[in-house]
Amino acid sequence: MPTPTEVLVVMRERAAALFELAPETIGPETDLAGLGPDSLALVEWVIDVEDALGVELPEAATETRLGVLADLAATRSASTGPAGGRS
Repeated sequence: MPTPTEVLVVMRERAAALFELAPETIGPETDLAGLGPDSLALVEWVIDVEDALGVELPEAATETRLGVLADLAATRSASTGPAGGRS
């Protein structure tokens, strides 16, 4: 199971790619919602992160009001199952 730090790295990389930003511009305290994703972009990001890590993100990650990336990375430890059975 990936550590919260490993999860955060993947989240940053995937968010940077999605929003065409340099990864270093997205820090642990970045509020993903502040980057302005529409609902489709958000779902794509969640699926991409889950598939990359093989874990499910907490329910909050699929809502339009997101917390900061570090909070999402830390709370993902409550979910240890596979990423929704996707292959």
